[in-house]
Amino acid sequence: MSNGLDAEFRFWRTFSSLIAAGDPKTNFAILAAVANRFIETYDMVISVSGDTTSPVAVRVGYGVTTIPAATAVGVENILYENPGIASGTVVYVAPGKSTAVAMALLVTVEDPIAGAVAFSFRARYLAI
Repeated sequence: MSNGLDAEFRFWRTFSSLIAAGDPKTNFAILAAVANRFIETYDMVISVSGDTTSPVAVRVGYGVTTIPAATAVGVENILYENPGIASGTVVYVAPGKSTAVAMALLVTVEDPIAGAVAFSFRARYLAI
């Protein structure tokens, strides 16, 4: 087990994470890395609450400790990037798989002033 998660799961499980106002995150692991395992994600939804007072920058990707520095979706290990998701918006993120073992699913989120950003997704670990 790693961070309370079963490193052997091969079937899809649902996860969620909430980033609240006053609590911005940089390279925050919403799903921990596990040795000798890939992470595959599916059905990720990012929701910015309607009470958020300004657009919120969000980056989602795979990495050991940081999301890759590239600034375009389609670059290896970046699932989604938006410089400002508007208040009340829900975004669907395409499925993805880490390109190397022992990578975490990471997010970087600006402070959602007066609101929150929620992540909901299905994921599984795959053996090499």
